[in-house]
Order: sequence, then C-alpha cells, then structure tokens
Amino acid sequence: MSTRAVYTFKDESDTFHVYGHCDGYPTGAAEYITTAIKKAWGLPRFEAADFAAAFIAANKTNGGGNIYFSKGPHKHCDLEYCYTITFDAKAKEIG
Repeated sequence: MSTRAVYTFKDESDTFHVYGHCDGYPTGAAEYITTAIKKAWGLPRFEAADFAAAFIAANKTNGGGNIYFSKGPHKHCDLEYCYTITFDAKAKEIG
C-alpha cells in the first residue's frame, strides 16, 4: 500500500503544493527533499516555485501519476502525511 503525502513549498510570496503517491513517510520524504536540493537553486536562494519544480523533476521516476502539482492537501482524501517546506534565512537551512 502506498503512503500518500502532500508537500507544500512556501516562501514569502508564493505557495505551491505537490502530491506524492508513495514513500510519503518521514524518511521517504527526507530522501525526496534531499534529491530535490540537487536540482534547485543553491542555498541560500530559495524560491517556492523553483523548489517545487525541482522536487517533481528529481523524483518523478515512475511515469505519470506518482508525483504532480496539487491544489493542496484538501484535494486528497487519503493522505497519511502533509509537509511544509520553507527556508529559514537566519539558520540558512531548509525547514
């Protein structure tokens, strides 16, 4: 059975949501985020739109349906996890 999750990417002006059909448990999510870092702007630059696109590009490995943009967690009735990814400029890390 798949562990479904929605990842919300937020910066000071934008919010983007991505639905993941599988591996949404915390260690799977951490792996997805780590993989996305390689395709996104280098820190400390963080833009929600860029990171959401990098997240999809880096993790869309099984063809259609496994990971895609979403209108938010409220559009999915069977989620196990919801994550919010932001950047803390003071700490200089993704939170």
